[in-house]
Amino acid sequence: MQVDAGINFIKRNPDVHPIEYKETRKHLIKRFPYKIIYLVEGKKIVIIAVIHGKRSLDLIKKGIESI
Repeated sequence: MQVDAGINFIKRNPDVHPIEYKETRKHLIKRFPYKIIYLVEGKKIVIIAVIHGKRSLDLIKKGIESI
């Protein structure tokens, strides 16, 4: 599954993607129009969301504000 492959990639390379909004990073999933939004907290990776690539990030930003 492509989501699993994306998560495994993030595990191996958590800092490869640039920081975007409030310390979150974004990984684009191959062959699907989805993205994984995540945080790196020390040695811990926190997956915030897996969302459709065309979806506005406003909903995610509201959730991030509460973190």
